[in-house]
Amino acid sequence: MRVEQLRELVAAHLADALLGDLAAAAASFDSAFDWYARSMEEYRSLADRSAIRSLTLAAAGVRRCMGEERKAFTMYVEALRLA
Repeated sequence: MRVEQLRELVAAHLADALLGDLAAAAASFDSAFDWYARSMEEYRSLADRSAIRSLTLAAAGVRRCMGEERKAFTMYVEALRLA
């Protein structure tokens, strides 16, 4: 894979993550989780643990906002595992 192709791929993954952040800020939680999941799958294909950890933390924060503390805790544990 060429450097330019890799840059374009990472930019697309980042855009998905940012769309997740925007959906979460607009309280469209289902959409946020969809965007985060899509971005996580794409970063998994690149084996980018740091990006996956960041997205997991973002999704856990949304779970906390929704009052789903147990699910958020599980996600925080998963983020620690990825550290």
